[in-house]
Amino acid sequence: MAASEGPFVIDFIEAHCRITAGERTGEAVHLLEFQRELIEELYALDDSGRRRYRQAYLQMPRKNGKTYLLACLSLYEAATGEPGGEIYYCAGDRHQAGRAFRECRRIIEMDPELRQLFRLYRQHIEVPSSGTILRVLSSDAGLQQGLSPSFVVFDEVAVQPDDRLWNTMTLGSGARTQPLTVGISTPGWSKDSLAYRLYDYGKRVSAGETDDDSFFFKAFEPADPDCDHRGPEVWRDTNPALGHFLHEDDFRSTVLKTPESDFRRFRIGQWVASKEAALPFGAWGECVDPARVVPDSERIVLGFDGSFNHDATALIGCTIEDPHLFVVDIWEQPDDDPMWRVPMTDVIAAIKDAARRYDVAETAMDPYRWQQAMAELEDEGLPVVEYPTAAVPRIVPAWAKFYNAVMERSLTHDGDPRLARHVANLMLKSDRHGPRPTRDRNAPRTFIDAAIAAVVAYDRATAPRKRPRSRVLYTFS
Repeated sequence: MAASEGPFVIDFIEAHCRITAGERTGEAVHLLEFQRELIEELYALDDSGRRRYRQAYLQMPRKNGKTYLLACLSLYEAATGEPGGEIYYCAGDRHQAGRAFRECRRIIEMDPELRQLFRLYRQHIEVPSSGTILRVLSSDAGLQQGLSPSFVVFDEVAVQPDDRLWNTMTLGSGARTQPLTVGISTPGWSKDSLAYRLYDYGKRVSAGETDDDSFFFKAFEPADPDCDHRGPEVWRDTNPALGHFLHEDDFRSTVLKTPESDFRRFRIGQWVASKEAALPFGAWGECVDPARVVPDSERIVLGFDGSFNHDATALIGCTIEDPHLFVVDIWEQPDDDPMWRVPMTDVIAAIKDAARRYDVAETAMDPYRWQQAMAELEDEGLPVVEYPTAAVPRIVPAWAKFYNAVMERSLTHDGDPRLARHVANLMLKSDRHGPRPTRDRNAPRTFIDAAIAAVVAYDRATAPRKRPRSRVLYTFS
């Protein structure tokens, strides 16, 4: 193996760093083989005995011990680095920064020698004997200028809102003789991001397309991008901590409940396409129960998603007992009528007809452009509730509940081909708020309104509610 500072780093960590959480709190750390190899590669030396790398990007799935390992490396640099060193632990937000700082403090407080070496302050850590400082920064704390970093770690690069903090740190380290900036992350949500640019650059360096001996890159990701994400062999190949402090039982459970794109991104470390089907192929079809007929007077919820012109409008019912989705009606713009308008009179009549036939607990409607219709229905005694489908805090948990029900087959539906088509058109959008369904804006006539109405209906049908003591009968003119 090439010359490396890695063995000294490993000795420091195993001599002074202790486990800070869980049943083994307080025990000395024994690095796993992949951690040892990673450290030895990262701290490789060139022919002159100096560190080979000035920048590094490491990518691995969640829960493989990234934050703790970076805290250990930061303390090593502060304890053994050049006098007057500036060590910075950069996080994407204040919460992550606070977590990292607490990790560093706990490690120091557990080791007698580190307690003597370091002086702990509220917002930074100092080594009085060398003048070295260790600070934890977050990208939302303002741009940091006038710094001269000797060692920088970026935890969860994908959370960084832009490149500015990274550029400030790397440019500021120019006066140091052996600076090192290490970014580590799981894949993010956008390929227009710092994390993906570093990932793409690292791939090109590894392939020999770009000549940069000062850039270190390592990614724990599937060798086959089209691999079956449900396979335990893929989990083992991409999660080096699996079988140690990660467990296959957790993967078996979460793979059934997590959207495929999120599982690929966060659990096997794979960048995925920005647009992908919201449900796995065939999952919706497996929930069909065409033999089930919803009888008159059954207690149900109506979910409604409407438009004004073009597009589509849908009214979907869902039984409250043993949830079953069924189509009341769907209105779609015809191919040959570009001036089509939603027949609002017909839509209102369909809602009233459903209220006559079934015991409707509520009709959940997006109020956008339908306030007048909602007011008319309320005036006639129908229980109508507002359900703005564009409200992210509402639709994200509703989609998660709907997705889990489909994957676990705890809901059924009537097999209506129009609803199936709308469901198949759903694309998944994932960002910091979480995954939620959307349409492909670049594809014309991809109606999803019935699918959204189904999500709304299922969400409200399964929401806690008090059953009225007696049914109220409504009469309509």
